[in-house]
Amino acid sequence: MAKNRQRGEGSVFQRSSDNKWGASLTYIDPHTNKARRVTKWVNTKQQASEQLNKLKAELHLGNSLQESRDTFGHWLNVWVSRSLKSSSRKETTKELYANIVKTCLLPYFEQMPLNKITPSEIEVWLNVLNTTAQNGKPYSPSTIRQAFTLLGLVMEFAKREGLVNRNVVKQISRPLVPKKEMVWFNSEQIGALRKSATGTRHANLLDLVIYAGLRKGEALALRWTDIELDRKQIQINATLSVTKAKGIERTSTKTERARRVVPLVQEAITALQEQRKQQNIERLKAGEAWTPSDYVFTNEIGLPIDPHITLKWFKRLRKRAGIKEGTWHSLRHSAITALLLANVPLNVVSAIAGHSSISVTVDMYGHVSQNGLSDEMQRGLKGYGSASA
Repeated sequence: MAKNRQRGEGSVFQRSSDNKWGASLTYIDPHTNKARRVTKWVNTKQQASEQLNKLKAELHLGNSLQESRDTFGHWLNVWVSRSLKSSSRKETTKELYANIVKTCLLPYFEQMPLNKITPSEIEVWLNVLNTTAQNGKPYSPSTIRQAFTLLGLVMEFAKREGLVNRNVVKQISRPLVPKKEMVWFNSEQIGALRKSATGTRHANLLDLVIYAGLRKGEALALRWTDIELDRKQIQINATLSVTKAKGIERTSTKTERARRVVPLVQEAITALQEQRKQQNIERLKAGEAWTPSDYVFTNEIGLPIDPHITLKWFKRLRKRAGIKEGTWHSLRHSAITALLLANVPLNVVSAIAGHSSISVTVDMYGHVSQNGLSDEMQRGLKGYGSASA
């Protein structure tokens, strides 16, 4: 009497039409919980037995035995619309990732079946990115690394959904990003910037960023309820950004350590006092058009300032000051560098900067020589950036 095979046992048999050998296995798919049957065709009985053992091993590991033949482009769009959209990432990050998907991943992988993406294909793709220009400019190393990271996220998503058995991206070393030398302004340049900004709309914002070492988004997100002039400090708990989906948006800081109390030196206090006066004048001038918002830095009708506007303003300001390079963020680098050069303790500087850890400060400012927060910051910035006639 023939023995009944149990599900998961499988069979090896020969096909009469071409004498090929088959390894067949019926199983319960661990991802769908449905019964499925898979058959692999090879040339010899020995190869068929080996295939059957491989199928059993994959099943034992909880892997799907039939990888998806859908294109990578299809599942990339699924990942963007589901996983990325529902994630807790900031809207600016979601838009950045979606743009990298569109420019770096889809052009190469869109029509490729998911199960055909191999480590060698990924290496070819990385070479393509390294030699391809976008709008006349080559992709930056950081963009290429972000694209590589996103590819890994999508393949992990596919693995979770049972579409592939492994994330092949993990077999490739992450692209390196050469460390760029930071641009920072010396005291003379800071003075030139402040002098050029005198009488302009964003002069107070400039001074606060210079003397408090804030990120631009942190400064723009400040509300008057965050300001404690009597205690010579401000509370940093948010950042301001702009996205296509939501426009100007105030969101929480990047990390927990970025939520911090920043001590104020006299120059920063003066900038905030002047800003209050400027805002009161503009409120009276705007009349009923004024929108109460409690933001420290506002436009002519009380609304928060679009960060893009300040970027353009600073670029013009830098040119007027006769400085060839540098950005808003260079002001922050400059303040932190000035503190370190004044031998303010590293842990104090790291706390003022709101870095995620002291190691971040060391990594970013290791080139700078080393040797009650408000007093130490005042000492570090004494005479720094004084505008001269």
